Amino acid sequence: GASSGIGMEIAKTFARNKWEVLVVARRKTALDKLANEFENITPYTCDLSDSSSIANLAESLQGYSVDALVNNAGIYIPQSSYPDEDSLWDQYYQTNLMSAVRLTRHLWPQLISSSGCVLNISSTLGIRPIANTAAYSALKAAMNSWTLSLAQEGASHGVRANAICP
Repeated sequence: GASSGIGMEIAKTFARNKWEVLVVARRKTALDKLANEFENITPYTCDLSDSSSIANLAESLQGYSVDALVNNAGIYIPQSSYPDEDSLWDQYYQTNLMSAVRLTRHLWPQLISSSGCVLNISSTLGIRPIANTAAYSALKAAMNSWTLSLAQEGASHGVRANAICP
């Protein structure tokens, strides 16, 4: 999720520090703009809420060293705890949690090989929810818990995992 906001600023920071950066998002125009600004940024258009798109992305990265994975894809739509349909919960689940889980799973061998790190962008709402954020808050709480488990599992392989909660 590097097409705007926190993800874009993280990508720019890595690029300024001379990292080779692959930026991923659905919005090609925003990614191309980043790539035009920094010669060490490569854009890759991908719907991170779709498991087959993530598998294709991971396959294209085979053979590359992955030193850091920033899981930043997310959506936020303030809504009642009881929307009329399950679709909002499903959308949050696929985008805000499973995109990170799937991408990390696919890239785990490369992260072990490089003693890399996983940085999950979560939210304070995953710790202290407020009204009209139930789906978002619940999935960010799940991300926080998963990150703690991932950190414990990764430690024996030299892989660090952290969540940032803006």
